[in-house]
Amino acid sequence: MVGECCIHSRPPRRRADRSSAGSSARGPNVRLTILNRTADRAAALVARLRAAYPALAVAAEGVQAEHDLLVNGTSLGMRPQDAAPFDLAALHAGQFVAEAIMDPETTPLLAAALAAGCRIQKGRPMLECQIDLMARHMGAL
Repeated sequence: MVGECCIHSRPPRRRADRSSAGSSARGPNVRLTILNRTADRAAALVARLRAAYPALAVAAEGVQAEHDLLVNGTSLGMRPQDAAPFDLAALHAGQFVAEAIMDPETTPLLAAALAAGCRIQKGRPMLECQIDLMARHMGAL
């Protein structure tokens, strides 16, 4: 099932995994795992998050199958030859998979997630729900 907009509440005891350590990976969560193609960037983001949110359970490694929420915050998936940001074979029906990529609308990650029975969030609706927050954060509103 495709969400129409952003997730507005976080269920307790959920574990999240994201595949980006860039500027899109800011903010706390209940338990957070940061993955990145460059391990040093993931470790640096984990250190910044721990400094800002000492009570946050955050790590730069984890088992993908144990996470309830997977978010691709990278550019992986924009081109047909891109590697997958997560292990597609490890996706399972208990997971929610979100994508920041807007084109293609259904990336290989989202197609694999649907095939595995996951709920998904496409990139464009995610942006549409966050654009006002982003503009306020940057001082544009």
